[in-house]
Amino acid sequence: MLLVTLSVQNVDGQLLEDLKAADSLESLLRGSHLDDTTRIKVLNNLNRLFRQRDSQKSVRYAYQAIDVSKRVTNKIHLMMSYNLLGITYGMKGNLDSSMWAFEQIVPIAEKSSPMWLSNAYSNIGITYDYMSNYGASLKSLYKSLAIAEKFNFTKYGIFNSMANAYRNLNEFRMSSHYDSLAIKEADHNKMPDDIINLLMGNMAISLFKLNRLKEAKQILLKCIDYRISRNEKFYLSDHYKSIAEINVIEKRYDDAFQNFSKAQNLFEEIGNWNLVASGYGNLALVDLRRARIASAKKFALRSLVLSDSLKLLKSKQAATEMLTKIASYERDFQSASYYDSIDSILKDSINLQEQSKSAAELKIKYETERKEKENELLKLSQISHEAELSVQRYAIIMIGVILMAVLVLLFVVLRSRQLFKKTNELLKGQNHAIEIQQEEIISKKEQIALQMEELRRTQSQLIHSEKMASLGQMTSGIAHEINNPLNFISGGAEALKYSVEELANFAKKTSEDRSVQYATIDDIVFEANNLINSISNGVHRANKIITSLRTFSSPQGSAFITLNVADIIEAAVTMLNSKIIEHKIQVKKSYSKPTSFVWGSASELSQVFTNIIDNAIQAMENGIEKKELQISIESSDENVVVRVADSGHGIPKEIQNKIMEPFFTTKEVGKGTGLGLSISYGIVDKHKGKLTFLSEVGKGSEFIVALRATH
Repeated sequence: MLLVTLSVQNVDGQLLEDLKAADSLESLLRGSHLDDTTRIKVLNNLNRLFRQRDSQKSVRYAYQAIDVSKRVTNKIHLMMSYNLLGITYGMKGNLDSSMWAFEQIVPIAEKSSPMWLSNAYSNIGITYDYMSNYGASLKSLYKSLAIAEKFNFTKYGIFNSMANAYRNLNEFRMSSHYDSLAIKEADHNKMPDDIINLLMGNMAISLFKLNRLKEAKQILLKCIDYRISRNEKFYLSDHYKSIAEINVIEKRYDDAFQNFSKAQNLFEEIGNWNLVASGYGNLALVDLRRARIASAKKFALRSLVLSDSLKLLKSKQAATEMLTKIASYERDFQSASYYDSIDSILKDSINLQEQSKSAAELKIKYETERKEKENELLKLSQISHEAELSVQRYAIIMIGVILMAVLVLLFVVLRSRQLFKKTNELLKGQNHAIEIQQEEIISKKEQIALQMEELRRTQSQLIHSEKMASLGQMTSGIAHEINNPLNFISGGAEALKYSVEELANFAKKTSEDRSVQYATIDDIVFEANNLINSISNGVHRANKIITSLRTFSSPQGSAFITLNVADIIEAAVTMLNSKIIEHKIQVKKSYSKPTSFVWGSASELSQVFTNIIDNAIQAMENGIEKKELQISIESSDENVVVRVADSGHGIPKEIQNKIMEPFFTTKEVGKGTGLGLSISYGIVDKHKGKLTFLSEVGKGSEFIVALRATH
């Protein structure tokens, strides 16, 4: 999707007018009767006109405007000239030079202009965003926002830039928040419909990333209607592409193919062949999802050929990756191996290209400076030529002028040679620095690998600690649960001992007194059988509790095997049965099938369901009249969905987005670590599943665990 930062002019007539204006301004600049203020304005206008057609000339005019502004100490024109220079460097991709230009404005604006200071921090933040330093970007943008709010400046551009930075950080809730603020601010300031429509397009991106597909699609359809009415093919193509991406997520592949095709036709009409190349890749992907292998292969090959001709390494790499999958699907392993080898080579080339980018920027800077020196030499030559034409009238005077010109020329040549030598040395030094940086990158990668291993160990320790904490909290309940069947066994054994003694006495009496009735011995045997059954039930109940405890705490349970989810749920309920009884909670179970199999770890899934059910019990401990715990299992060919619902107090909306965060807890000190749901979320994610919840204050909460089914 397109992130809007600059407006696009796509009008041929405007281009022709700009060329005529540039010629007129250059003719005016060559005149000798311009005052300094007018000269600065002419130079800045030339910078704007040449910015997209001749960036080196645009940079040269910006520097000339800066020099004149410094000479006449005009701070406003000086800040404007630095700002235009920063924009020009940014459009060239020379971000370090762009950053330098914007930073020159700050010390000047701090003493003279809050508006320019806010604008400088905003541009610095945008440049950091392009440099992928999103933390520094937001820091600068917040500075800009604070100044704008203090002096009541227009803020929609700052909000838009902050939304872009949060989007790049994958913080889509924050980006949607600032997108909304940008739209409200632009509407409040009665900005043109074109600006508001661009901001709505950005809002659609955030909603798309938040999986709020319906809202994103509604906004995009409004944007499409607006762009169709204005015949703006550039944005229209991007909106169709965005709709198609939503269709892919919705698995509406026919609609996705139709919208990708509309975007592709527009890309071809406006002549954006880079997007045409990647567009063929999108069509190939959709056809592969629709199992139209021949068509997918055709589009992937078109993407590969066009990317190769345009030298688009990333699009070419994506095409070869797609062709590798298609060849593997067709069981053409020779072609798959061939495309895979090309894919590996292209990935290496892309990495090398990015590493050499900084060196290329240095070379461009050197070429720009060299051309500026050549222009200075050309001016000196013109002075010399004019002197020769006037030599007869001003012979004596012009001899001195010529000599001065020659001396100046010699000085400039010598200076240029020295500069050339220094620049070469600088380039060599930069190349050496790049090599050192590459070594540092390799070293940092190794350090990151060690840190990731340490992080994995720490995560494992946290999971174990939370498990032990949960086990500790359940210890008294488990002890009570085991104590009940042990009391059955103990009491039954004593009673059985008494019955055996009574039976022995009865047998002795029978041998002495034949008048004793046989009904008595039957009663004793019946009572003994009941006692034996009671002892057996107590043993079975204790064994069930111990089996549940072993499932929860066994380290061997981390291995993935085929599991019946119902068994895991029953074990968790058994573990927590004492709490359920203590708080007089009614448990309702609803299983669509007696067996619902998943592929996973018994120990880890037991920890998840024990934590969720325990949380549900705690939610109903105090102030709830009707305490009801509902557990259901819904099975299909693809998924097994477990729902655990309580009739507790519910979770307030203001903290619902925090309960999955590590160490966040609403329980009293000593009653919760704040890791239970965070670890459960991680375990479910590890099992390729999803953990979500629904909650309403006063009605209770429902936690939903969706796992992939296995057979």
